[in-house]
Amino acid sequence: ERVFAADVLTVTAQTVTPVLETFGEIRSRRTLEVRAGVSGAVVDVGPGVEEGGAGERGQLLFRIDPRQAETALEVARADLSDAEAELRDARRSLDLAREDLAAAESQSNLRTRALERQQNLAQRGVGTEAAVETAELAAAAAEQALVSRRQALAQAEARVDQAATALTRRQIAMTDAERALADTEIRAEFAGVLSDVTAVEGGLVTANEQLARLVDPAALEVA
Repeated sequence: ERVFAADVLTVTAQTVTPVLETFGEIRSRRTLEVRAGVSGAVVDVGPGVEEGGAGERGQLLFRIDPRQAETALEVARADLSDAEAELRDARRSLDLAREDLAAAESQSNLRTRALERQQNLAQRGVGTEAAVETAELAAAAAEQALVSRRQALAQAEARVDQAATALTRRQIAMTDAERALADTEIRAEFAGVLSDVTAVEGGLVTANEQLARLVDPAALEVA
């Protein structure tokens, strides 16, 4: 009788975890393209800004030459000061125009009452026609002066409105200049690792040019 050899082992219950091998890549769910806000020369590169370097939130990464932006900001501040002075002067002129109008109204009322008195005297036979005519001319001149003062008041009010509008525009221009100066400093929006760093100190960059990529190592996924 033929005899067959066989390997045997004792069956033991256990949990088996299969190991799978595959190929892929690790991606970050939070990646920021660091771009230049303005054009110019890179005058400063932050510490640790290099390929694979780590950056903290708010850390300075790059600084672009701020001299032109600083000059524009100083000009905007000077223009704003001029606009504020113009508005103050326009308001003072408006107050004077109101006082001048009030004085003209008082003068016109006096001339009108004087004319009425001369007319009453003439009706009673006491006054003369010449006096009445003189009073009429004076009243007419006072009325004309009153109209002129009203026009001056309207012009003063319009000047105040124009000065206020100019001040608003200067404030907007100054805000834009401040924003342009702030754009010369590029800081990290969050803590991460730098990659694809292309900017170097002394290099020229254009607005919206990509300088590096900031990757959040705490937000990774396998693809």
